[in-house]
Amino acid sequence: MQDDPVTQGNQELRIRTDGGPDELLAMLDWLDHDDALRGRVHPVSAPAGSGAMNGGVYEALGVALGAGGVASALADSLTAWVTHRRSHLKFTLTRSDGTHLEIDAARVDSPQVLQELRELLDPPAIEP
Repeated sequence: MQDDPVTQGNQELRIRTDGGPDELLAMLDWLDHDDALRGRVHPVSAPAGSGAMNGGVYEALGVALGAGGVASALADSLTAWVTHRRSHLKFTLTRSDGTHLEIDAARVDSPQVLQELRELLDPPAIEP
């Protein structure tokens, strides 16, 4: 049995969209077709009893980040996904430290989005 990469101290990134659960599932399907991401992306349900009647409905995707080029594969795959979307969609990526990036798919500049994704996913090392 393999250890869960999230519990090994690796960060998890959350991806939320303004398109609802169907858009999240479409994104999940897209990301699962990337060999480097398969098994690292999972739907995250809204907490039950959060005041809304949406307990059990997906509110985000969780992505287990770690070694092996996962961040680069995610940046490339998300850039391609956004480029191929026909609908207007906004989504937010949030690292476990709270740093986030909002992307409006209607106004996508692929090289700029790719650069911003890479900066979010691979923050510069902090020198002691």
